[in-house]
Parts: sequence; structure tokens; C-alpha cells
Amino acid sequence: MRVVWTAQGSRSLEFIFTCAQKFYSRDLLCRLNGDLKRTERLMADNPRLGGIERMAEGRTFEYRSIVLCKPFELIYFIDAETLYIADILDTRQMPEKLTNNLL
Repeated sequence: MRVVWTAQGSRSLEFIFTCAQKFYSRDLLCRLNGDLKRTERLMADNPRLGGIERMAEGRTFEYRSIVLCKPFELIYFIDAETLYIADILDTRQMPEKLTNNLL
């Protein structure tokens, strides 16, 4: 299955890496990047691996989430043969952020 980042997902990813460069060690950044690549491959091969995201019920798509590395979760949906990464959620933040950013 093809994996595509939405505009919101790309913005969140950029924000996380920008913040991580300021506050985290280089080792953590490398681990986060490696975890991201491995998780994308895993999701492409097993698109329904993540659990249904209950906070996003009633939206246009059925959203799922999978832990990238604590405290980050990838929020995604499947449409035909494409898996769209819609957002990255920092689970330490308020849950309203998730529902405000999704379609």
C-alpha cells in the first residue's frame, strides 16, 4: 500500500523535528527518524495494524492510530489503496488538538 503524508501531517512532522532539534539529543532525533521509517513500512504492509481512533469518530474517514515512539502517535486513514498520514499527535497535549486537525 502506498503511504502519503497530508499537508497537516507534514506540518506536524516538521514542527516536531524543529522542536526536537532544540530540545532533544542527536541520538533521539536519529531514533525518531528511524522509528518513523520503520513504522511507515510496517503500516504500508499492514494498514489496519493501528487501532481505531475513538476521538475521531464521526469524521469523513475512519482514523486509526499507531504509536511511533512515546509520546508520539501517527494518526492515519485509508482510502482505496492509499494510506494517508493525517497528523502526528503528541499524547502529552490536549486531545482537542487531534479533533481540530482532522477532516
